[in-house]
Amino acid sequence: MRPSNRVVGVRPEAWAKMAKVLLLAAEQLLEKDGFRKQLWLIAVLSDGLFQPLMIAINEDPTKNMLSMSPVAERLHASLKQWAAGENLPALIHGLNLGNMGVESEFGVDPSDIIAGAADDEKVASMLKAPDISRRMKWNLLKRTNVSIPALQYLLNRILAAFENFWEEYLPGGELYKPSKEVAALASIAPNNNDGSERGCSQYKFLTTFVAVNMLTANKEARVIAKQNKSIEWLIRNQPLAIRKKCVDVCRISAPGYRKLQKSRKIRDDEIKRLRAIEQQRLQLFKGTVACL
Repeated sequence: MRPSNRVVGVRPEAWAKMAKVLLLAAEQLLEKDGFRKQLWLIAVLSDGLFQPLMIAINEDPTKNMLSMSPVAERLHASLKQWAAGENLPALIHGLNLGNMGVESEFGVDPSDIIAGAADDEKVASMLKAPDISRRMKWNLLKRTNVSIPALQYLLNRILAAFENFWEEYLPGGELYKPSKEVAALASIAPNNNDGSERGCSQYKFLTTFVAVNMLTANKEARVIAKQNKSIEWLIRNQPLAIRKKCVDVCRISAPGYRKLQKSRKIRDDEIKRLRAIEQQRLQLFKGTVACL
């Protein structure tokens, strides 16, 4: 678990007290059998499903929608097997690492293979072995502690979600044996969503940390200016008709924005006034208590 950085503006003693409270809450949760069972489920799905999938998706920086077809096919086949209770050692021991349908420089660790091949009757004795490696012990503990019915329930839900969101890769979908036109289009699609995530994070920053009374139009304009085009693009590269249309739209919208700004200023002033009254009331109350 990564240590958290101290929040700016929080007193060290308050931060230490908060850390103790969080640690106590974590210890109390770990004492609950149901919570520990949920953690084992998360560990199995992380090691056996999500980590191999993320490596297969992100390892090749030149990937595109079409080159991910083998990954989708392998994932779909594995999920169908696991949801039916078949080949579960491959999931529990992470045997799909580097085997997701595309070339990979990663491979399955020998400890994972040995643990996955062990008979159920031998697991207890293997755990007691003095020279057992941490990795093999981790694999065997997952095997002995995870709830198979709960795991299969989650796998059926994941399979349903996969068939819903990845349907273009399934039989009948656009990327299942695509035509030349579809293949050409898929091959030039962006290979990640970094641009979208960057835009969303900028908008979240504006809505969370920048002036609360900033108009939505201002926030959107700032995001668009960073992600799209600048005012120089409009002035230097666009014909007069486009520039005139943009200016006309701004002139039509301006009176409405001014009215909204005025109403929000009145609202903010009222909020400040009420806060000042509340602060005075609290100060008066503290002074009265001190005198008593």
